[in-house]
Amino acid sequence: MNSTLLFYFAFICSKSKPGLELDNPAIRVGNSVSGHSLFITPSGKQFWSFGVCCVDQGPPKDKYDPKNPSYHAWSLFPTEREWALDSVQKLQNWGFNTLGGWSDYSVISKLPPKKRMPYTVVLHLGAYFRAPWDDLFSLDAKKAIERAAYDQIQPIREDKNLIGYFTDNELGWWDDTLFLHYLKNLPIESIGRKTAHAMLKKLYGRFDKFKLDWNTESSGWDDFARKPSLTLKPKGKGIRAVNLWMRTIGEHYYKTVHDAIRKNDQSHLILGDRYQQYYNIELARSSSKWIDVCSTNMGADWIDGTFSPFFLRTLHQVTRKPILISEFYMCSTENRSGNKNSSAGFPVVPTQVERAKSFFRNVNAFGELPYVIGAHWFQFSDEPQHGRGDGENFNMGLVDINGLAYKEVTEAAKAVKPESFLNRVEEKQEARKVPFVSIDPMSSASLLRWPRSVAVVRSNQGDGFGDLFAVQTKDALYIALYAMDFTDESLYLGGNIPESERSLWNLKVGKLKIGIRFGGQAGKGKPLPLKIIGNGVQAIEKPDLKHTIILKVPFSALGGRTSKLSLTGLLQSHSRGESMGWKSNLTL
Repeated sequence: MNSTLLFYFAFICSKSKPGLELDNPAIRVGNSVSGHSLFITPSGKQFWSFGVCCVDQGPPKDKYDPKNPSYHAWSLFPTEREWALDSVQKLQNWGFNTLGGWSDYSVISKLPPKKRMPYTVVLHLGAYFRAPWDDLFSLDAKKAIERAAYDQIQPIREDKNLIGYFTDNELGWWDDTLFLHYLKNLPIESIGRKTAHAMLKKLYGRFDKFKLDWNTESSGWDDFARKPSLTLKPKGKGIRAVNLWMRTIGEHYYKTVHDAIRKNDQSHLILGDRYQQYYNIELARSSSKWIDVCSTNMGADWIDGTFSPFFLRTLHQVTRKPILISEFYMCSTENRSGNKNSSAGFPVVPTQVERAKSFFRNVNAFGELPYVIGAHWFQFSDEPQHGRGDGENFNMGLVDINGLAYKEVTEAAKAVKPESFLNRVEEKQEARKVPFVSIDPMSSASLLRWPRSVAVVRSNQGDGFGDLFAVQTKDALYIALYAMDFTDESLYLGGNIPESERSLWNLKVGKLKIGIRFGGQAGKGKPLPLKIIGNGVQAIEKPDLKHTIILKVPFSALGGRTSKLSLTGLLQSHSRGESMGWKSNLTL
């Protein structure tokens, strides 16, 4: 009996006990015997949520654009019920057990119980008030969020197929920019601007202490409140104010949406707000007591379907919640919908066969992590042939715009077996020999050809915002950094990040000390020219939101090849906002 049938068997059984209130009337979170996070139905059935987003009918007939063909159910099925029956049957046959965000559950909910599926809802609560860019602290924001919650939750709050609510999707939590925006761009009488100003005044007390960290033309707190001017002073500690602001605004947002949901529904889960492949650590930390599950959208870091460990590991550590991958994706230039995959941001492979392999590898990598509670594929059908209204044009679908399945991908989905994840235990990293490679590790700034799963050197200091990898050839040790740090140049005088304020990576390998600063360079996404650091050490760098640096350290610079090398390292983000470190022995 599959999980969906068991779910409904539990629902029927619950009706046989009149007068008794169930202890767990809704789906909840828990752990398997092995410790893997999972969802639990009211009957106690455990499942790992393997879902699909946007299971919908496409545009209605009167809004269909023949010049930009897209999936449209009205040309494929005589009724919406027939569409729903067919779509759910396909998803269940392909091994999926959940409907992800933006799915047409209003139609699917009318099917017989055996044909329904557990589902999630994206409420877009903050987005009703352009959060976080409009004043989240205002009474208008609170009223808009509460009204949106009431309107959306009341019709579905009794549905036992409902897993829970995403509060928003991909809000613009860009820390440096958001800090400046609330201080400078909101109206002077706005509560948000006053809150940011009061936070700074409480943090620093006297204005002369504030001026130790910030360049400003203002003469005092009152003058600063009227016409704020500020840029970070080199070697100061001003970045702590940015981090404090993210905790302040995060605490307010997560409490506000939590309270709005709980005013309407005490039972169903609050699933977070779907980060957009980036998160500020202090913001994520602020969510902890207001959510049941933390969610993030996450494309693979490399086109083989793998990702760097730090992103999910740290998100789990700072929120102390299970993680739901609310979107993941893999696209191919070979597709039947004519998608060009033309904008940046999503992994793209040449063929559907490679897409299926990467899809399978991606899901299984999620499932191996005991704190990941599920993953939802984006999306059911391909995007329109010439792209969505926002320009996004990708081969995202399980089916093409004519409703035909990409069998390579759907067969890969069948092979996933999400129930097998429940008994998995995360592999503990043991001391490994630094892998020997025959490739040129610096042939590009991508780590795609590196054996990353056995080359990773885990950090043991601070909240990780990057990973370190090490490989060797007969002549040299290669050490790579893959790290995340958003920087708004507007924080700095003239919009230029001084050398002393750029991210700093210090290493000591054996007796050799290496230091490299990075960040703030133009041409993001393109490798920079090879750098010669000294002692024969070379570096290649690829600037981006997730920054890559590869160091070539000749064994001659280390005094020759040895069987073991000590490695210590410290990584500081821009202006020393965050830090993390490594202390390890490398076996060669």
